[in-house]
Amino acid sequence: MRRFFGSRGSISRVTIESQALKNNMLDDSWVRAVDVYVPAGHDGQGLPLLVDLVGFTSSGLSHTNWVGFRETCRSGSTG
Repeated sequence: MRRFFGSRGSISRVTIESQALKNNMLDDSWVRAVDVYVPAGHDGQGLPLLVDLVGFTSSGLSHTNWVGFRETCRSGSTG
């Protein structure tokens, strides 16, 4: 496991409504959750924007440990 000893920033999950995705042919949701990282000691104002693009079947949320399409079961259960 990697260990990081520097100052930690903050991550906020915001909702974006995309007019470009509204009424798309696949009927995908046009409302998307997006994680925004702001470095420690900043409020986000005046910082450059870095965009983390992901593959078609993934999500940018996976880069902050969100996992989609995972089966879940309680620890210790047998079925």
